[in-house]
Amino acid sequence: MSKQKNGTQKFSFSTVTDFDAHISTEIRGYDLLDEIVVGLAHAIIQSGTNVYDIGCSTGRLINTLALHVESEEDESRRKSVNFIGVEPNVNFSNSFAASRRNAKLLQEKVSPATRFSNASLITAIFTFQFIPVHERQEIARNIHSALTLNGAFILAEKVYAKDGYLEHLIDDRHISFKQEFRSAEEVLGKNRQLHSIMHPLTLDGNIRLLECAGFSRYEVFWRVNNFVAIIAVKS
Repeated sequence: MSKQKNGTQKFSFSTVTDFDAHISTEIRGYDLLDEIVVGLAHAIIQSGTNVYDIGCSTGRLINTLALHVESEEDESRRKSVNFIGVEPNVNFSNSFAASRRNAKLLQEKVSPATRFSNASLITAIFTFQFIPVHERQEIARNIHSALTLNGAFILAEKVYAKDGYLEHLIDDRHISFKQEFRSAEEVLGKNRQLHSIMHPLTLDGNIRLLECAGFSRYEVFWRVNNFVAIIAVKS
């Protein structure tokens, strides 16, 4: 990370090191979310399909899913699945190392032109908030179109509260958590830097996004402070 004028470290996804450890100190309960997603995936993934992780960073989740599928001891229950991480950032993609032959990385930026195919599971863990708002709806439609029957889209996002006072209270708890690992000056500096590239919606805004994409079955399954995770299943 480079230095700012005040001497604090300037945050950048292009230079951050040990990202997997970093994010656990940014979002309370991230490790639990990770565990739940893996458990849900085990029940959702269908043999003969693809699994995508949009914004896979170092590929930790996609590799974990690949390992879980291949560790099935009962051959009759073993699934043939392709695991595909999608990540445009060179810093992250250089850290990607496939854990299994059926796991690979696509180094590209997801946009409305991106097409997914024959997917039983697509995840976007704190990724949509960095995609331009006007592009998200078409991407969500593409995701819905690519899913098999009973396939699922798991979306985790930071959200804004609908009420300004409640937003202040909830965000204050989030900031207090981050200050357990870094100084108040570092937390404030990073928040300012993220404001120009991260544009969260409200929870209702994300629900409307899913509904307009074609999903009618969805549920919030994890929430800590101003971070939520939703599972949407294709009917």
